[in-house]
Amino acid sequence: MRAFGSNVMKIMPLMLLLMLCGCGGGGNSFKLKGNIEGMKGGEIYIYNISDEHSSFDTVTIKDGKFVYEGPVDAPTPYFIIYPNAVEQVFFADKGDKLKYRAKANDLKNYSVEGNKENELYSRFRAETANDNESKQRNAARDFINMNPETATARLLFTTYFLNGDDKSKEASTLLNTLRKAQKDNIELMMAEGILKQKGISNVGKSIPSITVKSKQGKELNLAKPGKEWLMLVFWASWQENESLDFVDALKKQAEFYSNRVRFVAISLDSQIYKWERLVKNDSINVFHCNDGMAWESETVKKLGIGRVPCFMLVDKDNKIVTKGSTVKEFSMALDKYVRK
Repeated sequence: MRAFGSNVMKIMPLMLLLMLCGCGGGGNSFKLKGNIEGMKGGEIYIYNISDEHSSFDTVTIKDGKFVYEGPVDAPTPYFIIYPNAVEQVFFADKGDKLKYRAKANDLKNYSVEGNKENELYSRFRAETANDNESKQRNAARDFINMNPETATARLLFTTYFLNGDDKSKEASTLLNTLRKAQKDNIELMMAEGILKQKGISNVGKSIPSITVKSKQGKELNLAKPGKEWLMLVFWASWQENESLDFVDALKKQAEFYSNRVRFVAISLDSQIYKWERLVKNDSINVFHCNDGMAWESETVKKLGIGRVPCFMLVDKDNKIVTKGSTVKEFSMALDKYVRK
């Protein structure tokens, strides 16, 4: 069966590297008690990438046992990584007391008891263990259609339909099914953007006519030709580590290129007060804007933005010359196209 954890690394690699911190207190929580037969001591890693409680923790095993407590507000997939790179998935919800069992010489056949999501996912793994990827994908499709309200369905959608190069109509249909059952789920909102982005290759094309407005009410037409280059950065406070690193780099580059590049930072925060607090004392060289529409924003839809943070560089002729999603790519783009 395909390892879901490796797919997460493809989507958000920097985020996982930055989350090397322990789980703090506060909020709702769960407890996982583990028993690993044949493993007297050592360490494993447990992480999740939820918007509210992202974490990456080192857990010590003693006499084959471990205890892990983590924060959670809703059914959420957590991931276990062993030193030999074996990855496992379990689901946690607030108040859960989960029991984990595995054998050191057969880590693929682990079990987690304590809630409905783990029962559903364990059943799916057992029923598809000997299937090829095509059959697993078909089984995942059937599961999603039958259980669209579950966290397990979200994970299977991400594993078999969202990752990779899938641009099929089936992926969009399944996502619509999930969105109807889980209307307020941010993960699914992001997935919708990612699918749209896969079908859009706008590098080399002219930027469409879009007007954005700053906190002070000043309007800016992104498609209006000028003497400056245009650098668009999309970010959100819920991707705190990645986005704030991006914003810090944006401030520094805006000072250096102040006479050659117009920097526009577009926030996808639907809660305006969070955005306002973060940009309150920001550089005058950056045009900050947020319409409060998040993934439903006209700007996001027209430009095919599927993840945050990301950037898009537009030349003096109004053409999109490059785009990317890391601070390194952001700096390299300015060096390559503007600084020369």
